[in-house]
Formats: sequence, C-alpha cells, structure tokens
Amino acid sequence: KEGYTENIDNELCLRCFKLKNYGEYKAVTLNNKDYTDILNSIPKDALVVYLTSLLNINLFTYSHKSDIIDLVISVKVSVKIAFCSIVTAISVSLLLFGGTAVVFAYTMPVFTGLFMMMLKKTFGLSSAVISFVSTSLLSLLLVPDKECALMYIFFFGYYPIILDAVNKIKAPILKWLIKLAIFNVMISLCQIVLVYVFGIPFISDGEGKYFIIIFVILMNLLLIIYDLLISKMKILYEHRIEKMLKKYLH
Repeated sequence: KEGYTENIDNELCLRCFKLKNYGEYKAVTLNNKDYTDILNSIPKDALVVYLTSLLNINLFTYSHKSDIIDLVISVKVSVKIAFCSIVTAISVSLLLFGGTAVVFAYTMPVFTGLFMMMLKKTFGLSSAVISFVSTSLLSLLLVPDKECALMYIFFFGYYPIILDAVNKIKAPILKWLIKLAIFNVMISLCQIVLVYVFGIPFISDGEGKYFIIIFVILMNLLLIIYDLLISKMKILYEHRIEKMLKKYLH
C-alpha cells in the first residue's frame, strides 16, 4: 500500500525510498475519505504510531475532527506564519535599500508590493494584510528614508491586495478613474505627512512649479506601469512560481 514499509526497521517507506534514491515520484491516489476510513478503522484500545505527510492533507475538504487534524491545522498555520515572516523580512530589506538612491525610493515600494499579491494568492487575504501591516510598522521604525517607507504604506503596499476588488468594476473608464483617484489622494496625503510630520520639504531650493507638474505626471505613469506589472506578474506567479511552492507545501 502507499506509504507502507516492507520492514519496520526501515527508515523510509517504499515510496519515499524510491523518491530519495532513484528520483521516482509516485503520486498519492488516496483522498481525504480514504484517510478518514483509515483513522476510523483503528481500534480505540490500539497503540498506534501514526506517521504521515501532514502537509498533504487537504483541509478545505477534510471534515473529520480529531487531534490529528488539529495538529495538521497547527502545521498549516505555522507554514503561513513562516512565509509571512520571510516576506516581511525581505520587504523591509528592500525598503531599506530604497534609501540608497532617489530612484529606489520610488521603485522599491513597487517591487515590495508585489509580494502582497503573491501572499494573497497562495495563503489568503489575512496573510497579505498581516505581512503588509508588519512591514509598514517595521519600515516606519527602521527605514531611514521616510518617503520610501510612506510610499509603501500609503499606496504601493496594499494596492495589490485591493486590486481584485477594484478590477470587478466592469466599466473600464470608471475603473481607471477610481484607481487614479485613490492613487492621487493617497500620494497627496503621503506628501502632507512628509512635510508636516517629518519636516521633509516637497520642493527643494531651485525647483519651481514645473517640478510639481512633472512629478504628478511621472507618478501617474508609475501607477499605470505598476498596475500592468501586477497583472503580468500574477500570471507568471500562477503558472510557474506558485506551482513550485504548492509542490513543497502540499
């Protein structure tokens, strides 16, 4: 049977032995009902050492309630927490790097925000929100370039999280008007906080009114590029990266 060993002294079952030594992968044909039947067939007074690949059990369709399933849920939650922590650490590191040059102060929040799309797609909305909030708080404390940190907090960090909801609007013109409105309002608030809270002037000496016009145009172009980048990266992530992740997580 799948997952069984021919000798109790063996460290691996036959399936794992072939996978480790010969690279032969045998797909598991058991489903959650089969796992439930196996559990229910065990006598109540039996002493059992139950060994299984916990991450292979599909919790979304598994209805059997037991201590084992509670353990599986705990492992799943631990995996989510671990990935959220890793993404948060990488995000803060990228935002720290954003302070090395002016161009990075605007591009690093963009690239960092893409991680939120990946987290939401694979682990759900709550994981993306937790990572976004954690990254935002840590960036405020650790990132010297406050403009870089606030660009992430006020827009680029959460935009991939809310983008699916905005994209449900069927009218293209209305959809883009809403996107542009959200972006310009939040970026304006970001600049207000930079000026009046952190004392960072919006216009430096020698920069005139044309700088504001050029800044607004470039920022709105950045939004369009960011929106398209999220769409393209989502397709790439779904078809390649996520499949590799799920291969190891499930």
